[in-house]
Amino acid sequence: MSPCLLDSPPKPKLSPVKVEVTEGSSVSLSCSAAAPCPTLPPTLTWTPRLSDSEDQLQENQDQTKSVSSLLTFTASHLHHGQKITCKARYKLQQGDTQKISEASLTLSVLYGPRNTQITVFHSGPILEGHDVTLNCSSDANPAVTRYEWLTPDRQSLGSGQSITVHSVQSNTTEQFLCEASNFLGSNTSKPLKLNMQCEYKYACAILG
Repeated sequence: MSPCLLDSPPKPKLSPVKVEVTEGSSVSLSCSAAAPCPTLPPTLTWTPRLSDSEDQLQENQDQTKSVSSLLTFTASHLHHGQKITCKARYKLQQGDTQKISEASLTLSVLYGPRNTQITVFHSGPILEGHDVTLNCSSDANPAVTRYEWLTPDRQSLGSGQSITVHSVQSNTTEQFLCEASNFLGSNTSKPLKLNMQCEYKYACAILG
């Protein structure tokens, strides 16, 4: 069989084979595929297409030929866990028949906390004099290592992913912030003020 007729073309080679970078860093991925028939070299495509790339036909040290493509982009938190695929399309000599082979890797992007928010753990309306638990969540890689609860003027109310506010009163003006941190930085939620209802409307009306 002629070397130009490939029943099972070899998989492209990706370099590096593993990618772990910090958000904002420049990433360069190289893909190469054998070109046993230089007059019909494979075409390389990247999925997703994060930037423009161009194929180059080159001769290797063993005098074989290959096609290479370089993909360069800036790492974002949106790329974390994303699968990057390099696909080689070989056009055969007879007709428009094609053979396809591909190689993939999954990106790992490290980034500081973002989208930090507070959730109220309470079923039904918040009644005056009752306890309320607040929970903090944030998107980060690696995971958040510290949650700090703060007042709007940055006074600490405690640490931990959850905090319990005891005996909430209808006339309270206290607001709550949550700051999430890992070794790459921190992010603070929007302030939360508890809205509660009086358990006994008549008593609340007199007190008001």
